[in-house]
Amino acid sequence: REVAMGALAYEMGGYAEGDALPIKLDYPVIRFPEKVQNVKLEKQQVVKGTLAGIKGQYLIWSDGQVLNVRNHSGHHIEIAT
Repeated sequence: REVAMGALAYEMGGYAEGDALPIKLDYPVIRFPEKVQNVKLEKQQVVKGTLAGIKGQYLIWSDGQVLNVRNHSGHHIEIAT
């Protein structure tokens, strides 16, 4: 943990908590789609539907749309409920 904290850029140090305990998050997937449709925000700027789950770096919608979060780093995303 100390090595990782030391590797952070100075500007990012305020976001890290050295004393915090690790948190394990479980994101259940309601149902895996049989056929997936990869979403690219450059082509499709609005994604609508019900979020069915998260698997690794992927957001999975109930209609089979899948968004690779890592491929969209740097994008500003708004979520409405």
